[in-house]
Amino acid sequence: VCAYHVIKGVVNADQLASAALTTLEGSTITYRRMFRKDFLDNAFCGQPSSPPRTSYCANVKADNGLIHGLNEVIYPGWSESSGGYGSGGGAAPPAETGRG
Repeated sequence: VCAYHVIKGVVNADQLASAALTTLEGSTITYRRMFRKDFLDNAFCGQPSSPPRTSYCANVKADNGLIHGLNEVIYPGWSESSGGYGSGGGAAPPAETGRG
């Protein structure tokens, strides 16, 4: 699973949309932008928030590259049609409207 979270090279958060996101494991990570957030597969990346919400930092310098915080583990084989956060497959039912 760890090899699926590492991309060869250095990719800044603002380059995610145009970079080849091929992992050391050999799979491709899917980038999407929606809800004013950057998503990598099923997780959002580098999302600053105000307390009490948790922030996920991006572009954290390390000796061997950059670290981008994700809100959950990503996994090989994810696709938008397979369900999960941000896809139609795991959508919540519509909220009830007022009765009158």
